[in-house]
Amino acid sequence: MECYAGILWTPDGPIEGYVGVSGGIIVERGEGRPPSEPVATGFIAPGVVNCHTHLGDAGFDPGGKHTLEGLVAPPDGLKHWYLSTVDPGVQAARMAAYWADMQESGFSAAVDFREGGAEGCETLKKTVPGAIALGRPRSSDFDGEEVSRLLDVADGIGLSGLGDVPYPYAETLSDECRRRGKAFALHLSEAVREDVEAALSLEPDFVVHMSSATKGDIARCADAGVPIVVCPRSNAYFGLEPPVADMLSEGAHVALGTDNAMLSDGSLRGEVSALAALLAKQGRDPSESLAVAFEGWKKILYDKRKIGGRIGDKADFTVFPSGKGTLPLDAMRGKDRIRIRGTG
Repeated sequence: MECYAGILWTPDGPIEGYVGVSGGIIVERGEGRPPSEPVATGFIAPGVVNCHTHLGDAGFDPGGKHTLEGLVAPPDGLKHWYLSTVDPGVQAARMAAYWADMQESGFSAAVDFREGGAEGCETLKKTVPGAIALGRPRSSDFDGEEVSRLLDVADGIGLSGLGDVPYPYAETLSDECRRRGKAFALHLSEAVREDVEAALSLEPDFVVHMSSATKGDIARCADAGVPIVVCPRSNAYFGLEPPVADMLSEGAHVALGTDNAMLSDGSLRGEVSALAALLAKQGRDPSESLAVAFEGWKKILYDKRKIGGRIGDKADFTVFPSGKGTLPLDAMRGKDRIRIRGTG
């Protein structure tokens, strides 16, 4: 048995303990000193879900600096030109390479807002086995046959902002997702404030960004029990700053995502560090970024997973080496990591 010891993340916060692995399977876990000399020590973080990605634009270099509308707004943003012209084989290879790097950084799965209709979701499912595909119809008008085929493949629908589609269209898509038992989510109030009441009336499973939302808008999401996924590094590229301190103060459920692959390296460490810096700037404890990363996704994708998994599960955790007494967040800011992922 190989032991990994140090500070373990648990749903109740960090504790001192260890995880034992044999043949890629968790065989022991506990608090206190390990039963044998550990292979590595440090902050031990569970594999987590990246709650918002756009993996389809992996490998695309937009060059220079762009506005949000000019780069990603459908249908004419530069990203959409890339998606319509890239060779499918090249795109799949880039997505696979990006996903491999994401896994090595500490992510176990990703909730991807996938463009390209059913075909786009099929490519994602084949290329990135750890992806939850929230697709998007190609048609700008509701096409029942197209949406049905999309939902045969996808895990749900992930829309761009309310300003990009007619509200009745969004409402019909939301209804179809509920009828089929699929997820429905959307971007909300990213660059400009949008109507939170209209968005919540669609009964989304979660919303993304809220970087231009008011405290009142955030409180409405909290009251409705709708999680908010924040993407600090993507927002910073566009000069935006999600009010995460207000989200936590208002009792909103907050999760973490890395957003566009063309703008971010998909690193768990990088996104947590950016969120920690943002929380410190907004007057909150930066270590709260750990709970957002390691616990926030569970309301979106419920899972009983604890550190490294339960006994008998495949190992899935990351050790961030640290000196004695180093705080977990400081360990994550270091340069090294050891990724443990069982294949048994």
